[in-house]
Amino acid sequence: MASKVPDHLEQRAYCKARALLGYNPTEIKADLNKVYGPSALSYPTVLRWVRRFQDGRQTLADDPRSGRPATAITKNEIDTVKQIIETDARYTVNDISSFTGINSSAVFEILKHRLMLKKVCARWVPHILTNEQKRVRVEICRQLLEKYEHCDFRRLNEIVTGDETWIFFFEPEIKRNNKVWVTDVKDRPQIARRSRTVRKIMYAIFFDSKGPVVQIPVPESTSVTAKFYKEKVLTKVVSHYKETRPRTGTRGIHLLHDNAPAHKASIVTEYLTEMNIKTLPHPPYSPDLSPCDFWLNPLIKDALRGRRFESRQAVGSALYQCLKGIPKSAYKSAFQKWIQRLKKCVEVKGEYFEGL
Repeated sequence: MASKVPDHLEQRAYCKARALLGYNPTEIKADLNKVYGPSALSYPTVLRWVRRFQDGRQTLADDPRSGRPATAITKNEIDTVKQIIETDARYTVNDISSFTGINSSAVFEILKHRLMLKKVCARWVPHILTNEQKRVRVEICRQLLEKYEHCDFRRLNEIVTGDETWIFFFEPEIKRNNKVWVTDVKDRPQIARRSRTVRKIMYAIFFDSKGPVVQIPVPESTSVTAKFYKEKVLTKVVSHYKETRPRTGTRGIHLLHDNAPAHKASIVTEYLTEMNIKTLPHPPYSPDLSPCDFWLNPLIKDALRGRRFESRQAVGSALYQCLKGIPKSAYKSAFQKWIQRLKKCVEVKGEYFEGL
């Protein structure tokens, strides 16, 4: 059976053919992304090889390099480098070279073309999950899916969800929000770097599929205790449903909130039972399964980013307008995304995931 051609040579061959047909590097890079995904050549590499082929280059192989030739690499050296990387994948080329005495260019050749490795940044996750925590995530997701995956949407209308989040008096815009079209790099505008203010307000924000329910500011120097959560937050949630559903009130309402100590205290659970509000299970360390964390809170912070507020009242007014300005269809969509995330969590066996 013929040996497989390395991906980087396949991609160079594609670059050569498309370049000779007149396609530009951007188009070629887009095609490579579709086929090879994260393993696709970088744009600078595509650009470099396209220019070489346009200048008449024929070979796909790398140019000969000074130093130890690749042909001098032995199987024992490959196995040694592989063993080191399996011990700790964070080691650099220079680290491995100093450990083994193998020339750094040979180490790079082994890593890149013999072991077919590439270096990526580690992905930040909320928590390093244990196998038991992953199992619990899957189990709870399956319970919720059994109840809501194929239900009439009216049942999703009975879910209210909420959490606490910090709202800053000033949150600077992120760099990508300042991108502009220019005719030349020298026309690039300048914007002074700003820092986030120390002043901030904690808000307890609740919503359902029809829109915002309550947004409660937490007084300065006050912690969200079980007593505060019950008397200042949940009572207002109850009042909202008694006003908007005068015949049924809170009957049939299901609350989705996280496992913060204040949320699980006995005075809170007893109050919810008294008000006929059932609590939906939520796995620990799972902000990716909370509509507040994966949808509403980031949306609010992006909407208020770049605005400077001088008082708590100004923050409250801006937050109220922001919540009211979100289309009702978006609130409904958030619960549909919640269902999709529950399914995804089961698919990946409880691991954290990106996207959606």
